[in-house]
Amino acid sequence: MNKLIISTMLKLIYWDGLSPHVFHEGDLGEGTAHYHGMTWDDLGTMYVTGTIQTKYLIHTFDLATLAETGIIHGNLHEPHEAFWDRGRLYVTNTGLNRVEIFEGGNWTYKAWNPSPCDLEHINAIWSDGLSFFIAEHGQKTDRGSIVRICDMDLNQKREILIGPNIHNVYAEKRMLYNLTSPEKGKPAGFVVTNMLNGKQRRIDKPEWGQVLLRGLARTAENWYVGVSRWEENRSERNEGDAIVIQLDNNFEETDRIVLPDYGPVCEVRALDTIDFSHNYIVGHVDG
Repeated sequence: MNKLIISTMLKLIYWDGLSPHVFHEGDLGEGTAHYHGMTWDDLGTMYVTGTIQTKYLIHTFDLATLAETGIIHGNLHEPHEAFWDRGRLYVTNTGLNRVEIFEGGNWTYKAWNPSPCDLEHINAIWSDGLSFFIAEHGQKTDRGSIVRICDMDLNQKREILIGPNIHNVYAEKRMLYNLTSPEKGKPAGFVVTNMLNGKQRRIDKPEWGQVLLRGLARTAENWYVGVSRWEENRSERNEGDAIVIQLDNNFEETDRIVLPDYGPVCEVRALDTIDFSHNYIVGHVDG
């Protein structure tokens, strides 16, 4: 199994390939933790969304040592995924229905449908270096989930209707991959969309049960999927086990991590190898 960085609502974990090491944690009741998005730059700084005294912010860490190095404040409301690319930190600012961009100490943002609240539930961002892909759950819209495909300045080029509720976004070989949790009798799994003709297929995982899928890493040989307990009442999803499932290139389960009472998984990033669903910057942890 690859080395991983895993964020849950309650903890930040370094998985060394065999065992977990918690390097930051908080207490939701005290307004701390609520970790989610994780990314790192080419200088070895890792950025993680979290809260202190119920205020959303960005923690920074030295990736090699996992020591916290600072905090970045911004107008963040329930941020989800984070992505570093060429000097810019992108954060899906879900609560304000937009993507925040941090560069040179300053924040700007991009909003396709400006809203003062969570409308389309923008929850994932990824780039292949040529385009940005923005995933929107669409929980409060009539058309459901979509993926916006934008240029590198986040100007929209096209959008693809996905259908089910989605988390995470990644594309390879002209196929678009999103995680999807149970809905209307359909089990959790992947929804795969051909970006040329729009045809879709599902890779269903009914054996995983009623679970919330959130967090995706892609290496040359494996997929890693974050799995958490499913509750219709969102306020009841903040507890339980953290599970990360390893799948091979045929989407067959080959291994899994189970971390009892670590809280729901929010993000998974692979270390010591290229994580194609991240920004291609190989991260390392000493020791």
